[in-house]
Amino acid sequence: MKLTALDDSDLLTKISNNHNIDVILMDIDMPILNGIEATEIVKNKYPHIKIILLTVFDNDENIFNAIKAGADGYLLKEVEPKTLYEDIIDTLMEVPL
Repeated sequence: MKLTALDDSDLLTKISNNHNIDVILMDIDMPILNGIEATEIVKNKYPHIKIILLTVFDNDENIFNAIKAGADGYLLKEVEPKTLYEDIIDTLMEVPL
C-alpha cells in the first residue's frame, strides 16, 4: 500500500488510521514540523516503521539530528533511482539491535 502525505500533520493523521506501514521516505523541509521532528514523533509511537530522510540538505548537523531522532537512513534527493531502491531494501532488511 502506498501512502502520500502533504505535510507532517497529514502524515500523523494517516498513520494513526493505518500504522501498518513498512517504510516512510520523509523530506526534512516540510511545513509545520520539519522531517526530523516528525521522524521523532513517528518513531516514538511506531518504532517498527522504518524512516529514510530524503533531502537536499547535506550537512553534518541535519545528519546527526536525523540519527538522534531515530531515522533509519539519510539520502540526498539527487540519489540515483537504483541506489534509492537498494537503500530502501537494505533498510527494510536491517535487523534491530
